[in-house]
This record gives sequence, structure tokens and C-alpha cells, in this order.
Amino acid sequence: MTDNLTGQILDKKYLIKDLLGEGGMGAVYHGEHISMGKRVAVKFLHSSFISNEEVVKRFFREARAAASISHRNIIDVMDMGVSPGGEPYLVMEYLVGIDLDTVLEKKGRLNLSTAVAIMDFALQAIGAAHQKGIVHRDLKPENIYISLQNGEEPEIKLIDFGISKFEDKNTTKLTVEGTTLGTPAYMSPEQARGSKDLNYTTDIYSTGVILYQLLSGSTPFAGENYNELLVNILTSEPQSPDTVCNDFPMEIWPVIQKAISKQPGDRYESAEELRKVLKSFSDDQKNKDALYDLGQFIKNEVSSSKLTKSSAVKIEGKSAEAILSELVQDTIAVNSAEALSKIEIKSQNISPSAPIVEAEKKKRTELVVKIPIPSKETVLKTKNAVEKNSITIFHFLKYLGSLLIKLIFKIKYLLFDSPQKKAFRITFAILAAIPIFLF
Repeated sequence: MTDNLTGQILDKKYLIKDLLGEGGMGAVYHGEHISMGKRVAVKFLHSSFISNEEVVKRFFREARAAASISHRNIIDVMDMGVSPGGEPYLVMEYLVGIDLDTVLEKKGRLNLSTAVAIMDFALQAIGAAHQKGIVHRDLKPENIYISLQNGEEPEIKLIDFGISKFEDKNTTKLTVEGTTLGTPAYMSPEQARGSKDLNYTTDIYSTGVILYQLLSGSTPFAGENYNELLVNILTSEPQSPDTVCNDFPMEIWPVIQKAISKQPGDRYESAEELRKVLKSFSDDQKNKDALYDLGQFIKNEVSSSKLTKSSAVKIEGKSAEAILSELVQDTIAVNSAEALSKIEIKSQNISPSAPIVEAEKKKRTELVVKIPIPSKETVLKTKNAVEKNSITIFHFLKYLGSLLIKLIFKIKYLLFDSPQKKAFRITFAILAAIPIFLF
């Protein structure tokens, strides 16, 4: 990170105040929108990653994913940019609270009502993301934030869409096929294999793992190392929770088993379906009381921590500004293509079937992106040619005008000034009358 960010102003709008927290990929600062006086959180990508184009794209992708969903249980990302020191940053709503992972560290595990209350709101957010065609792919307790925004009752917020997958075919592909992304203990079997065809069911699986952990204090699969853990996820059956926790509420175990089925087709069909099933294990009043108690616990636990600052590094390759500019240009091109294809489909009064739309998008995108820009020499040659043609036309019109004036004076002389003017007048009258008699 750039030294001494405190006191800096970003984009003439955001004042950086103090450091709130730091992780493996970046750090989050407390900031303020200067003109509005509103508190914000500013998340910076660590300077050690800013030379990695794919990581920078994922970082900006988080802002676009969260903003496109716009749900009360998903953190609001309001702006993004690049600092004067070259670090990409996101401007987010300021949350006071702790993440679910910290809650588990402090409490060990949760009772059924509290777990169901938390997952009820989390599943609403997950369902909203799925409806927008976005798969989170990294659901875990760390990415479920419990905020004390409104009085004593906490608010559940889903955060960190950095490795989310857009099902929109126009979205730039950021990862190589077969690359495994996510947190191992919460990965679905297909995600652990590095499958390229992940869909919303991988989030259903991760939700089941989280619920298992909330109620038992551990995850359903374990391993001495990364590889052993992945093998167990792919080949082993989950640990029965009553062997891990004596007073585990076994009545909910079949629900978790279905959510963490190895085959995607055996899981719940949607986040909303799982949410409805979970609601049958508690009622609204129990959920409200459980959240209130959790809010009291969090209120006592919230504290700030001081973190060290990373030194700046030399940037090689594409800068964050260039990557952000490319992402913006890609979005403009795709949106333009979509708009043009919709206009043409409407004018032809045909059904916008998928192959036609995709072909039109590709064609229009090429038109938008590949328009050649003329060189300076070409512009000068064109200008000279136009000026030359203009001069030629001017001289031609001037010549025609002089001939017309001479003709007028000649006719005037013959009809009015010459000695034989009477004979010329009679001849001119006869010639003028001939068309009248003919037509």
C-alpha cells in the first residue's frame, strides 16, 4: 500500500481517515464523502497485486457485481477508481459490526434460531444475485457481515463478489478454464474439480456447509492439507454432525444433506426454496429475539485494530487506470451492441431468438469497436482534395456566368441597337411563337 494514506483525498471527493482492517488482498479505510459529509469505507487492493491484470479485473468486478444487484442485504458499492499512487479502490457503504467468522471464533457455534435467522437474510441476498445471473462462488462466514446499522437489531450483509461469475455471455472472461477459485472448505465438488460450468447450485452447496458449521462449530469435510481436503470433498461422505457436536439439532440434518449433495441436480432448486424450508424450523419472533441477542453480543465485541502499512512497489505491465479504462470501454461496446440489436429486431418484427441476438451482438460489437481512425496525413490529403475540387467548381460557374452575360448583351444589341433591329424583332417573335403553335 502507499504510505500515509490518511489525509489523502481521492478524486476530489473522498477524504481518507484511518485504517479499519487489512487482509491478504487489500486493506479497508474509513473515509468521508467531502461534499455530503457521509461516512464511507474505501477498500484498496494491495500494491503487490496491482501489476497482476487478472487480479485487478476481479477487484473492479466486485464493484460492478454488487452494484448490479442492488439489494438491502448486499453491501452497497458506490464508486471505484485508481488512487494517485496507482492502487485500485472501491468506495462502499460504511458498516459497523463484525463478520460471521469472527462470531464463530468468539462463540464457537450458534443455536438453531440464530443460525436460521442469519441464513434467512443471507439466502435473500444470494437469491437476488442469482436472479441477476451472478454466482458468488466464494460464500463463507467471512463474507457474511453482521452490521449494527439500525439500532440494536443487526443487519445481515453479503460482501466480497471479487470472484463472482456472471452468466452473461458478453462479460469478459477473467479466469482460465480449469482454474480453482474459492475457499476450499466451502467449495462444491464441481468447483473443487475446477469445472468451467459452475451455476447457482454451487452457492447452494456453500450455504449448506455454512449452516453445518454454524450449528456444529466445524465444516463437514476435513483434511490435513489442501489436496486431502479436496479429495474428501470429491469422494467422501460428510461427517455426521452428531459425531462432532453432541447436541446438534439432528432434525435439520436432512436439509443440510440435500444442500451439500455431490450432484448439483440433487440440491435445492433455488435459494428461495432452501430459505422456505429453513423457516419451518423457527418462527419470526424467535428469529427476531435471536438477532437482538446477537446484536448485543456484537455491540460488545466491536473494536478497531491498528494495522501496518505496506510499502509501494514498482508497477510493471498494464496500470490499474488502463485496466479500468478497458473495462469501461468493453461495457460501452457491449451496451451499444445490445441497443442496436434490439432496434433492428424490433424494426423487423421478429422474435429475438438467442442465435440471432448473439450474432447481432457480435456484429454490432465489431462495428462499435473496430471503426478505423484516420491518420493525420489522410485527413490533410482529404482536406486538400476538397479545397481543390471547390476551386475547380467555382471557376466553372464563373465561366458560365460570363458566357450568359455576353449572350444577354448580344441579344440586346440585335433587338434594340443594330441597324437591322426591326428585322431581328420580327424573326425573334416568329421563333418565340413556334413552340406555342406546336404544343
